[in-house]
Amino acid sequence: HDHGKFDPHVWLDPNNAKMMAQSITTALAKEVPAKKATFEKNLAAFNSEADKLDQNLQKAVNEGSKKELLVTHAAYGYLAERYGFSQLPIAGISPSDEPSQKQLAAIVKEAKLHDLKYIAFEETVSPKVARVIQQEIGAEAITIHNLESVTKAQQNASYFDLMNENVATLKQALQ
Repeated sequence: HDHGKFDPHVWLDPNNAKMMAQSITTALAKEVPAKKATFEKNLAAFNSEADKLDQNLQKAVNEGSKKELLVTHAAYGYLAERYGFSQLPIAGISPSDEPSQKQLAAIVKEAKLHDLKYIAFEETVSPKVARVIQQEIGAEAITIHNLESVTKAQQNASYFDLMNENVATLKQALQ
């Protein structure tokens, strides 16, 4: 799960997902020209749903009183940048990047400064150090999806199913 120093989670911004879908549609239409109209129809439906998601994400952030999200790892930079909040990650881009004692103390101090009541965990990653911080600040665990891996129960969930769950998480965490 090592990503290097760059955040690969570009798809968490629905506008980036739309660009990716456009590239896929173009490539598919080139390979199977007879289905170009179907691909473009599907792209239009995807874009419409992505636009709704974009509005819902922005609304969730705008209506929140907080602008900081405490997360287990730094996977939400594109989402935070797009919608105007800050991620406060416990681990780096790779969830195996554990903070030093000094960094842990700074994270706890920052979380308390902003009166953060929630810590967003991913279902497929549950670092022990995040549980320590959760106990230290008395935060409630909530779930956020980075969509790079899914659980067995999520195998039939769509991008929009999981991202709409993220909207609900942001509403709760930023209240």
